[in-house]
Amino acid sequence: MMRAIFTVLVIASIVSACITISIAQTSLSNDSSNCQHDNVISTDPLFTAAGYINGSYERAISRKFSLHFSAYYSFKNLDEALFSSTNFFFTHAQLRFYPFGKAPKGFFVAPYLLYGICFYQTRPFYDYGYTFPSQPGSVSSISPGVAAGYKFIIEKRIALEIFYGAGPNFHWGDNNGYANSLPIAEKWIVTGIAGIGYSFR
Repeated sequence: MMRAIFTVLVIASIVSACITISIAQTSLSNDSSNCQHDNVISTDPLFTAAGYINGSYERAISRKFSLHFSAYYSFKNLDEALFSSTNFFFTHAQLRFYPFGKAPKGFFVAPYLLYGICFYQTRPFYDYGYTFPSQPGSVSSISPGVAAGYKFIIEKRIALEIFYGAGPNFHWGDNNGYANSLPIAEKWIVTGIAGIGYSFR
């Protein structure tokens, strides 16, 4: 059942993305002479303070659409009772639509796809007189969803943005169930950013 739901959601996400890209290409051909192809690189200081190395890049592909990519890495152990180490990597891709302004500035909505992978090492533990040794493992996940947010461009250089989104999450690879306490194994993932960056052409 879950596999069928996952397949339907992935197909729906691909179809939605193809339709949106088609609209974006049409928009691009109609107003390419006015498109300035702005670029923005940014980071989220709150994620950095929480132990996640992160960065993002956005490029306007027309007056109303942009492509946004971000990546996050963390070696912070989120469950020290069970794991001796955990390493997370997430990558996030969005196709942003700016209905009221010119990309990449103003309010936007975006279908997205979030992929994550976690490598972990369990701690040895004792139960009923038997010692269970430390074990390495990994778990992966994919989460299609929708986000909305707002981006400010100050003095044509300083970029400030905030967005939040949510979507169902599907994970695999954790055969022993060790990763159930980790965010990557949640049934739904809420994602967001409060970023500061630099805009250029």
